[in-house]
Amino acid sequence: MKAATHEYPLRRRLRFFTRLATLGVVAALALSLVPGSWAPLVVPAASPYVAVFGAIAARAVSAATLIGLPLLILALFFPRWFCRYGCPVGLMAESLARVRPSAGANLSRWPQVGRWLVFLTLGTAIVGYPVLLWLDPLAMLGGFLGAWRGPITAVGVAAALGLPLVAVVSVLFPHAWCGRLCPLGAAQDLLALPLRTWRLRAAPPDASPGERGQGILRRAMLFAGLAGLVAAGLGGLVAAGLRTLRGSSPAPLRPPGAIEEDRFTGVCVRCGNCARACPARIIRPDPGRHGLAGILAPVVSFDDDFCREDCNRCQTVCPSGAIRRLSLEEKRKCVMGLPRVDLSLCLLAKGQECSVCTRACPYDAVAMVPQKDGPGWQPAIDRLKCTGCGACQVACPTSPRKAVEVFAAPEVQSL
Repeated sequence: MKAATHEYPLRRRLRFFTRLATLGVVAALALSLVPGSWAPLVVPAASPYVAVFGAIAARAVSAATLIGLPLLILALFFPRWFCRYGCPVGLMAESLARVRPSAGANLSRWPQVGRWLVFLTLGTAIVGYPVLLWLDPLAMLGGFLGAWRGPITAVGVAAALGLPLVAVVSVLFPHAWCGRLCPLGAAQDLLALPLRTWRLRAAPPDASPGERGQGILRRAMLFAGLAGLVAAGLGGLVAAGLRTLRGSSPAPLRPPGAIEEDRFTGVCVRCGNCARACPARIIRPDPGRHGLAGILAPVVSFDDDFCREDCNRCQTVCPSGAIRRLSLEEKRKCVMGLPRVDLSLCLLAKGQECSVCTRACPYDAVAMVPQKDGPGWQPAIDRLKCTGCGACQVACPTSPRKAVEVFAAPEVQSL
């Protein structure tokens, strides 16, 4: 009896310290205190929720996907092991739940929202648009910590609000996040169902509690299958609806290596890794200028700098596959967009001496050609060489509008 009395407090202390240690490791990785450009990638990529559904939506398995494999295997054999002994967001939620402990008394009446979030994410991932990946707690934690590294902007802070919202929920409704809402926890429960079912079927036939449990799990498996089918259909409708929210907004410039726009805003988890990794600071969260579906997803702006030809850092830190991992050689052939020249603003076309865009282009994609309707010269873009890096736009001396601007490929008009 004495050993049993001290077992639970000992386990509780073990859970506290292991999760506290995990928080320290996560903070070191998210804040890039660990050397290596890969460090911020590890935090969101470690989640099986991001790894599995990101791979399904991106139709590819990458090195980032494999980072989530250990927790995926643990979830198969030890239900919610990571929640109990590793999750730093769970540590925060449990600590804040003590502020109003009596408020969590009716938690049993809450539906299992997290499982429906998993099913909906599965359905939307199958059609290539997993709309709820950003609800992953590790992605939210990584985004929150990383938001305070580097230049702090209003949009960057908005992108980090996921974790504070979890904190508010934990105070108002103690234990609701971990017990009923968290999709990562619910995903671990569902992953453990097959093994639990097998174990109960292997139990002795005269074990009545096992027989009752076997029936419960059988119904749970049946429910999971039916819910998955419903979610797949519902996910297709949700994805189709969200894809239309952009309306007539111009297609945004995405980081080099970004997957198709129709899938990008769903696969992206809004972790902010690509923006923080970019040395030129040209990747920023979208405040909603390109439609509701793309809010806080990364967009590229050439206001102050351009995409360097010797850099592929944004591609090395994407955990979900929204930005493909490319070698430097592949990246130099990746077209982000194409420039459009406004001859009414171009100094050279108006007869003034200027060749700034020609000299600035790192790909030798800008040449001077005779004007079709006059005796002067004008710049022309070689689309076989141009990647849309923005060097010509940044260098262009006209103001306030640039004579050369880079647009996303679907919006480019003939020069």
